[in-house]
Amino acid sequence: MTAAKKKEEEEVTIVYKALKDGGISQYQGYQWPLPDEWNDTPGEWVELDPTGRTLTVCDWGLHGYTTEDIAVREGGTQCPFIYEMEIVGKTENNRTKVCGYKARLLRLVRNQDGPVVRFADLVWQ
Repeated sequence: MTAAKKKEEEEVTIVYKALKDGGISQYQGYQWPLPDEWNDTPGEWVELDPTGRTLTVCDWGLHGYTTEDIAVREGGTQCPFIYEMEIVGKTENNRTKVCGYKARLLRLVRNQDGPVVRFADLVWQ
């Protein structure tokens, strides 16, 4: 199987990630690579080594919320920045969360501290 063929077969799951200012995660303190709003490009991929670990929601994996509303509620004032996040490959989920081994942030969808204004939107208005 070629790498291109394998990539086509990877399942893509879109979820929402609640982060602190600067892309900092609430529980691990990890700084996520942020999307480039100027060029409308996603952040760099973050990938975990699956060797010896099992994806487990609320324990181990790259996590996101199933809906934007849940991300807003769970992120609260601690994590006011809500991003659309793409997870590729194997995932585990429950009613409100999805986790996987490989993910990246696609775009900022909500800033609970104020409006989200994307540069690309301003340029074309």
